[in-house]
Amino acid sequence: MTLFLFVLYNVDMIKNRLFCFISFLIFSACTHVKFLASEELEYQAYLLKAGDILIKEKKNSLLGIFGHSSIILEDNMVGDYPKFGEKFYKISLRDWLEEDRGILVLRYAEINEEFRKRLLANIEKFSMQSYGISWNKKNASKFYCSSFIWYVYYITAKEMGVNLDLDSNKGLFVTPYDFIDNVFLINIFKEEE
Repeated sequence: MTLFLFVLYNVDMIKNRLFCFISFLIFSACTHVKFLASEELEYQAYLLKAGDILIKEKKNSLLGIFGHSSIILEDNMVGDYPKFGEKFYKISLRDWLEEDRGILVLRYAEINEEFRKRLLANIEKFSMQSYGISWNKKNASKFYCSSFIWYVYYITAKEMGVNLDLDSNKGLFVTPYDFIDNVFLINIFKEEE
């Protein structure tokens, strides 16, 4: 009954948020970015470092419409929140690349060994949370792929006295593509212009 009353009294707010969400889905596309083929990334895996953010290209399916993001751990292992019903897990880069989708690799431009060490500790600390979606990016009780990455970077930077927000559009949700146009991240395989 309480949920019904909440919905009844907040119909306009819910409609506005739903409209914004659907508009985002329709109009968000980063076509100016060149994604690497899986085999290209596997060949150049020696250039990857812990903390690098992997972005999988969008695909035409309900689960793939936002793309997907994961994070490089030590020894070319990938940390991943894959989908509803599954928790965070570690997988080898080679196995993570099994799906034939374009990949983008982003690195925090100011990363150093101290930041990387704290980041890996925070990944370990927060990786036990369940998969879920929240209206609050700072909610550490549940994560999806890109909210987890956003949060561990946010909390690590905060610990080091830095204000860091990797969500380029500052929206309610952080999607994998929100990392692409962020001024703090660099594409490590960007072609020379």
